[in-house]
Amino acid sequence: MGEDRFSGPGLHALTPDPAHGFSLASLMMFVTLISVVLGLSTIAPGAGIPLGILLFIAWARTATTLRLRASTGAPLTTSQKIFAYFTSLGFIVGLLLLVALAIVIGLGSICFGLITVAEALEKKSISLYGGIAILVVGVVAALGLLHLANRLNDDQFSRAIDRSKETPNNRKHP
Repeated sequence: MGEDRFSGPGLHALTPDPAHGFSLASLMMFVTLISVVLGLSTIAPGAGIPLGILLFIAWARTATTLRLRASTGAPLTTSQKIFAYFTSLGFIVGLLLLVALAIVIGLGSICFGLITVAEALEKKSISLYGGIAILVVGVVAALGLLHLANRLNDDQFSRAIDRSKETPNNRKHP
């Protein structure tokens, strides 16, 4: 009878598993992000929504990575969590720039290729094949950039998860 009402065999079943659900800290960070976005929306209404989308995606990516790392037994310190968040934010901005570049290259080559083909059909010149080649090369380059963005995203996420297998005792220092 040495057990009081706060101990016993059923107590271990009530402990939360960090791999399932979000922690209070991630919820507080989400509320902070909402507050920052709403505050920015009052100052610059046009910048609030795009920034909110970027910050939310970075928060979700960071929360997922941290949850997976915690489930493998390698949780991060607070400074490492902040660094992981800004790394995710920078990576997402870089991916968006890469996708925007792919769209510009693809649409630009389509426009330039169609203009060249239209002029070549009008004059019945040999540049018809050049216009078609520009169109095809531009679209292939745009698809290649999109594929590169996808691979970079997968590689970066898998590296973030693979680091969780390291413990402080077996980390390799440069």
